[in-house]
Amino acid sequence: MKKIGIVILVVTMMLVGCQSKTEESNIKDETSAEIAEDNTTDSSNDEIGNDNINEKNPVAGQVLKDISTTDIEGNIIDETIFNGHKITVLNLWATWCGPCVEEMPEFEEVSKTYKTEDVQFLGLIIDSEDDEVKDLLKQLGITYPQIKSDEKLKKQIVNHFDYVPVTLFIDENGKILEKFVPGGTTKEALEKMLDGMLSEK
Repeated sequence: MKKIGIVILVVTMMLVGCQSKTEESNIKDETSAEIAEDNTTDSSNDEIGNDNINEKNPVAGQVLKDISTTDIEGNIIDETIFNGHKITVLNLWATWCGPCVEEMPEFEEVSKTYKTEDVQFLGLIIDSEDDEVKDLLKQLGITYPQIKSDEKLKKQIVNHFDYVPVTLFIDENGKILEKFVPGGTTKEALEKMLDGMLSEK
């Protein structure tokens, strides 16, 4: 997904996502160029349920290591956070992003359903103030961990996307899988993706 103009962005924002704050002032219409760039069909993300199923995951195959950050409560987080989990669902989000906030209660529900399947959920906070994050989490009843983006995570993940939400799937070795969700999703679509990946384990 690329920036395709304010009007289209507003109409489709619930399925697509929000542009990062650093890019908000530079919105341009790049639709024709991007469509011409890749006209092939990738069935790996057919489950997403939005218009971005042809987008390639720009961070697929990367192994997350040398992470040194904290969660929103100040607990130390490193690459061992992926150990012992068949799949880690990593959701990039921001407090100012409507689609991000809208899908979080469904992520919370799915996180509880799949906890016994060795699936963990993490939120990766983008461009948001701690107090705003804590207030929103309390308001929505979100309990899965929320981590801050350190320099390594910015370089390996965040800087590759100019929009949120984005949902990535990571294996127990910290390797980012090919399947991802570029934009918003639903409980049903997320469960379908997880079921498919777990069946391959």
